[in-house]
Formats: sequence, structure tokens, C-alpha cells
Amino acid sequence: DPAPDLLIEIDLTHDSLSKFALYAALKVPEVWRYEEDPLEIWHLDSGGYVRHPSSRAIPILHDKIVSELVAAENGLRRPEWLRLTRSKIRELLS
Repeated sequence: DPAPDLLIEIDLTHDSLSKFALYAALKVPEVWRYEEDPLEIWHLDSGGYVRHPSSRAIPILHDKIVSELVAAENGLRRPEWLRLTRSKIRELLS
């Protein structure tokens, strides 16, 4: 089976950085890591993972945009947050 194009790791209790060697061995090309703001986007290069501000898997998304959307979720009800997220994605696509 091929590796996923994108792995999203949300750290609640353990540090996911220790798993990066495993992800590299599986040849996962991109990892999004969220522990606290900001979201971190990591790309697999020849020497391991390197942090980048933008996604290869979803090129319109940058770490700051995703972090802003995650932060906005805390103050909004789910339907409002979904409207905001859809609006932001439409804006990015236009």
C-alpha cells in the first residue's frame, strides 16, 4: 500500500516529533503537526522533514491560514465556523 499524501498529527498528550522517523520510513511526504498555535507543516526531503509555511498536498493552504481557522473555531458555534471556513476557502480559490 502506498503512503498517504498527508498525515495530520494533533498532539494532546505526547510529542509527535519522536514519530517523524517512522513517518519518513513510511515515506509520508507531508505531515501537519498541531500542538499549539501555529500549525506546523513539514515536508519530507532527502535528509528528513523540513518545516515549510505551505502545503504541497493542498497548495492553497498555509500554516497561518489553518491556524487562524482553528483559533476561530474556539469562539464560534460549529455552523458559524463552517460558514467561515467555506468562505475562506472560496476566497482562496478565486
